[in-house]
Amino acid sequence: MSDFRVIPSVEQLRQREAMRALETRYGRAALVDALRAETSALRDELGAGRIAAVTLADAVERIERGTDARLRAAMRPSLVRVINATGVIVHTNLGRAPLSAAALARVQDVAGGYTNLEYDLAAGGRGRRDTHAEKLIARLTGAEAAIVVNNNAAATMLLLAALAQGREVIISRGELVEIGGGFRVPDVMTQSGAILREVGTTNRTRAADYAAAISERTALILRVHPSNFKVRGSTFPSPKTSAAAGSAAPIHRNCRRPSATSRSCPTPSRPAPTSSASAATSSLADRRRGSSRGGARRSTPSGAIRSCARCAWTS
Repeated sequence: MSDFRVIPSVEQLRQREAMRALETRYGRAALVDALRAETSALRDELGAGRIAAVTLADAVERIERGTDARLRAAMRPSLVRVINATGVIVHTNLGRAPLSAAALARVQDVAGGYTNLEYDLAAGGRGRRDTHAEKLIARLTGAEAAIVVNNNAAATMLLLAALAQGREVIISRGELVEIGGGFRVPDVMTQSGAILREVGTTNRTRAADYAAAISERTALILRVHPSNFKVRGSTFPSPKTSAAAGSAAPIHRNCRRPSATSRSCPTPSRPAPTSSASAATSSLADRRRGSSRGGARRSTPSGAIRSCARCAWTS
């Protein structure tokens, strides 16, 4: 039977010169955790007979070498450069759109010191951190206001919570999809406090389906891009013209994919003269500006329904 007494205590190992150097570099807690893991691993190997009996010097050498390797692996940055050979330029799994040289230079210039992130230089007091991006997005989209969040699911949930909490949101059954990251449209709606109101079928939803579902309980109509989900065969896509024309039901369009004729989304167009509804759109900002992934939520004034040049969609 192996003699486990040959394995020094963690505290004895920590006092050794090599381990002291590792503690200075990685911290005491990280070193102690690594030493415990290595001494436990050596004890298991000895107990299972996978290695022969070792001397004190052998045990110390094995533990120190393993501790150093374990700490290096644990502290190594997980994000590394890779080569994109998939043929997909904007690839979600590979970080989506790379930043341009100008954007990288700007990040290095600004992030290397203190900034006015949440300070109003003109007023000489505390400001709002969302004003910097809001001005640019509002100018780009023609919206009255905008906010940038981590992803499009978050943008949709904020919009639903603000406009539809406790009220019905109409959506086609063919658009109740799950997108990357495990975000399911029904779950997002539930968490926002909105009430799901399904219309149509998986493969066919007509304008009449939306019109029949609109009532005084309706907060808005939700349109979702199906992403990678497709129904083939006998299908009838959701109508591009709003069934809410002439009603007070706003439309929220969740855009995801650029069209062949446009690289900007959403692009304001002339307001639809027959509708009094308002419209809001969330989109993936990197598709439009070549930046990292983000959800941008915009709203248009009541009575001005906008079209989306990217998705060829008109509310």
